[in-house]
Amino acid sequence: MPRNSEEVEELASAIQSDKMGDWGATTDWPAERMAQGDWRAAQWYDGGLAESALSVEDSERLVRCGYHYRTAAAGRAVRDVFDIKDDVGKHPQSVKVFWSIANESRKTMQGSPEKWVRPSPGKEQQARGLLSQGGRLLVADRYDTHSGRITALWTRELSIGSRWVPLVPLNGQEDQRREKALVAWWNSTPVRLMLLNRRSRKLTYPSWSVKHLLEIMIPKPDNPAWDALADAFAAHANTTMLPYREAPTSPAQIAIDEAAALALDLPNSTMQQWRERLAAEPTITARPAPA
Repeated sequence: MPRNSEEVEELASAIQSDKMGDWGATTDWPAERMAQGDWRAAQWYDGGLAESALSVEDSERLVRCGYHYRTAAAGRAVRDVFDIKDDVGKHPQSVKVFWSIANESRKTMQGSPEKWVRPSPGKEQQARGLLSQGGRLLVADRYDTHSGRITALWTRELSIGSRWVPLVPLNGQEDQRREKALVAWWNSTPVRLMLLNRRSRKLTYPSWSVKHLLEIMIPKPDNPAWDALADAFAAHANTTMLPYREAPTSPAQIAIDEAAALALDLPNSTMQQWRERLAAEPTITARPAPA
């Protein structure tokens, strides 16, 4: 995190000479991966977190989200079809949707839509189509690594969102306890690692495509951790989640991660190490890493 042009030159020189000193850490990454365009370790100060994320993705106890869920009412479509106006709440076709991912708005895993919107002129039919795709389980397509608190939420009412994408089961059978368990999993450290290991646009405010959200690994249907994840959600659904730099001591995060450890058949100590290493990342703390 150089502070001025002189320090930028010092950093560039350190990289070129492979003598990082206090400027950073050197990570070994297979040449065959880089030849294929995979430079994910470069997103981290602690490059070993890229390997940790890959170990989660390779777990035989998990399956791609897209094998069991589909996305609905993607955020871009919502923003194109609905307007925000000062008097929108008084309009006969006004509805409330999830709009912001800001830490002030989204603090808990269970929530309610906060923003009044109304169909843009001439787009009323499209608006009805999007509203018919609402879900109770929504995942964020962006995340503020400095202040963000949650990456998924559950709501009692079928909802859509701007930066929130509903996940709907492919079999068409709603299982609210399973949905709540998946919200807990999506807020766990292993999923944060997977998400942050494939950032786009900006390291501190990454966004993810619908395609990538469906590639996130989730517990297989017969994984023994579903009940533990559901219990973690039930215990902390309305607990204020902390920004990730404070996650190592967060009771809610610890409870979620203990259930996630069961899903991966890993010791809680591994979750603690991942949580602490992730929380120390400069893109999480907005401070230089310890020398």
